[in-house]
Amino acid sequence: MARAAAYGRRAWRAHDAAREEHHRRVTVMVCALCARSLDPDADDQSALASLSWMHSTERGREVAYCPTCSRENLRAIESKLEVEYW
Repeated sequence: MARAAAYGRRAWRAHDAAREEHHRRVTVMVCALCARSLDPDADDQSALASLSWMHSTERGREVAYCPTCSRENLRAIESKLEVEYW
């Protein structure tokens, strides 16, 4: 059992490392609905603006929505939630 747990921890660490590397490479966020883009690494103001973007995983890929599209499409976004998140 301990061996399986240790393997699980190693697998998660490898997964986390790969995910961090992916996020280091991807710096420009693009809205999935309106194609507005934002480079959070450009300056401090852009970094703060990136906090208001919404992120989602849809069909196995990560997508981002700008604040305007998030507000305008809130009902559609909420309808995708599983019952346990209500």
